[in-house]
Amino acid sequence: MTTSNSQLQITTQLEGDKISITAVILAGGYLPQNIFLYQNTGTNALGDYWGVANVEEMTRFQVFSGTAIPKFGNAFVRSNQAKITLSVTDDPKTVIAAITQGVTNLSAEMKTAATQTQVITIA
Repeated sequence: MTTSNSQLQITTQLEGDKISITAVILAGGYLPQNIFLYQNTGTNALGDYWGVANVEEMTRFQVFSGTAIPKFGNAFVRSNQAKITLSVTDDPKTVIAAITQGVTNLSAEMKTAATQTQVITIA
């Protein structure tokens, strides 16, 4: 696993009377790209955005690839982007701060849980 810093790209766009926020992890960093959780609809479409996965959820939830994943035992799925739509009266800074904090927390968890090797001399 690479140890270079990860980059979170967030795009905010005005679309009529809505604000669209899209977040992705750019390739080449420490974090994997499929860290964003959505409710599993059991169909070929994602449900509502739920948040950024933690380390335990990274191993427990499957990556959504556009094909249906049975809902039983799979309440959530992971995706390579977070796409959130807000009303123009909502503050996108709050959502951006929550996503950023979630990614920061996951990064810290993954670095703490990283594989460590020890060499112990036995006499």
